Amino acid sequence: MDPLTAFSLAAGILQVIGFSHELLSKASQIRKEGSTVTAADCNIVSDHLGEQCQRLQTLKAAANAGVAAGQLQTETVRLPPPPSPR
Repeated sequence: MDPLTAFSLAAGILQVIGFSHELLSKASQIRKEGSTVTAADCNIVSDHLGEQCQRLQTLKAAANAGVAAGQLQTETVRLPPPPSPR
């Protein structure tokens, strides 16, 4: 077997081993905890959603009070993306 083929075969085997390990780890976590999502991840996302809801309510109130549409559009664009859980 030439060296390039041997290297390719070894890399494929390592990839299968890594994937299998990750799969078994996640399966074990699901069996123990019922999910791969932790409570901390859910709290982070729910806090972020609450903050964004408050900002949108403020913008809605400003729109009802007659604030310029351009300013509202600028504020809406500034909404930050949600944090990524772990």
